[in-house]
Amino acid sequence: MSFKTFNPGDIVEGFVSRDLTANLWSGAVSDLTVAYTSSTQTGSDSGNYHWFIYNGDPSADSTATVQYSIAWGHRTGGGTEKINSDASNGITPSKAVYSQFANLMLNPTDGIFTVDETDQDSMAFISVNRSRYKQQMNPGGWQLTLSASVDGLPLISLIDDSTTTSPTSVNGSTVYNVVSGSITDGVLSPKTTYGVFYPEIGVIALASTKLSESGVASDFLTTANTDGQNIEKIWTAVTGGASFIGRSQEDVSSTNYFVRLFNSEMNYSNNPSFITGSGGYLRYSYMADDPEVYLTTVGLYNDANELLAVAKLSKPLPKNFEREATIRVKLDYVITLFALAGATATHWLSGLTGII
Repeated sequence: MSFKTFNPGDIVEGFVSRDLTANLWSGAVSDLTVAYTSSTQTGSDSGNYHWFIYNGDPSADSTATVQYSIAWGHRTGGGTEKINSDASNGITPSKAVYSQFANLMLNPTDGIFTVDETDQDSMAFISVNRSRYKQQMNPGGWQLTLSASVDGLPLISLIDDSTTTSPTSVNGSTVYNVVSGSITDGVLSPKTTYGVFYPEIGVIALASTKLSESGVASDFLTTANTDGQNIEKIWTAVTGGASFIGRSQEDVSSTNYFVRLFNSEMNYSNNPSFITGSGGYLRYSYMADDPEVYLTTVGLYNDANELLAVAKLSKPLPKNFEREATIRVKLDYVITLFALAGATATHWLSGLTGII
């Protein structure tokens, strides 16, 4: 192993690939046509607040993973029972859910969701798993189909209005309206607004009244301290629609590191196979003046001699006093925001991209 310090001219920074999109769901699936739940989770205390939705039956498929969650909230706590008799009056899972999403999605002075200029006391929330949407869900790249609870009514297809309307901003977050339409045909006319979409936090919030008017779960119950099974009703509409199309989106910054090896450099090795005996003599004496080694790996280290990244050559590269080489290592940096205070961004190595 040999080390060499980069010169300023060996590092080329600043190239950014913007708005790179990929299929949203596990396994590079673009359209999630199933919506499985776990009876263990839905039957636990957490099931009173939200249901995890899997891409397979978790009781039978060990590879099934959570893709998104469904929650339902009510501003004053209706539609769900108090968790225990000691809970304060009105402090129910539905109120906790409504308050939590209001704190996350609304301005500090605004505690009530507004859809189509009307205050909404109850909302359904579909939250995509954080690892699935990367930096954000792709605006204009998702479509959720819901079935009606009444036989004979058509399926309802929902998208955002990013193709026709400029977004608003709330607390620094981009916000679009959720409207009827499809990715292929765009926003339906006349436009019906169902809720709001926050691409950067992967949340689709739908007004219960709008869903009821369209026949989706028309029997939402909001009676105080009563289990309305409202999350299950939304899940039933999702499974009946059997289609949730989505794409993730991210910006990727690239830096090129040029490892320049002159003829007099990197011609020897400290690999044990290169020497013999306790004195560390060359195994083959003729290699003292005419060495021949093969480069296979490039490691990038910081000033503390900590290994940060490794790039593998596609095949061993011969090196001796008569050969020079320049190896280009390309690093793609994907910025990932963490919920923990003080956490730093992560950087991912894309791999060796070329030998010059």
